[in-house]
Amino acid sequence: MHLDLKHFLLSGQIDPLSFGTTRKQTLEILGSPDDWGPQNRRTNQFIAEIWLYGSLEFYFPKNGDGLWMVFSDDLNPFESTPNLTISSWIINTELRLSEAETIFKNEQIQYSLVPQQKLDAIDIVFSSGAVCRFEPHAELGTHHLSAVWLKAHQEAYRNSAKQVSVTLPLHVYEKLRSVAIKQKKSIPRICSEWIVAHIDHLDEE
Repeated sequence: MHLDLKHFLLSGQIDPLSFGTTRKQTLEILGSPDDWGPQNRRTNQFIAEIWLYGSLEFYFPKNGDGLWMVFSDDLNPFESTPNLTISSWIINTELRLSEAETIFKNEQIQYSLVPQQKLDAIDIVFSSGAVCRFEPHAELGTHHLSAVWLKAHQEAYRNSAKQVSVTLPLHVYEKLRSVAIKQKKSIPRICSEWIVAHIDHLDEE
């Protein structure tokens, strides 16, 4: 898979992936991730919320499946993987806000400036919804690019996961309750994580 960051940021397209793509489908396209988290590699990758490929982080819901955000703050330089190559366009940590605005205006690229006062940052937001965040450079005193990301529209994110209700035998519930207390998790989260991790094996049993 090749990702052109200009096309990605301006169009919101990540073909052949798309928002809502499952972990299993992502694995088929990109292979196993370099790392996953946010916990660590002891976490089953099929319930991990973040899959890392080179410089890009692919985010999945905590209690469900379906890609909902692509993010990177590792911009200089962008790292690729055997199954994911990246054309970085102008995206790197040396890019100043003023330079970016000049380029976008010259190329007639539509964007909005959104100040983030609490963070002392400024976001450039494209019509696709993609964001380039600029933060102050400690030495130069100007705003430099620090991160880029694109999130699914809220409706798409809602549609990437479904809630279900189940009735359990009392002894199973008591067991789950005990595990939930020990792991400091909710019973629905434990059930969801177990199902996601084992769903592909159901047809083999």
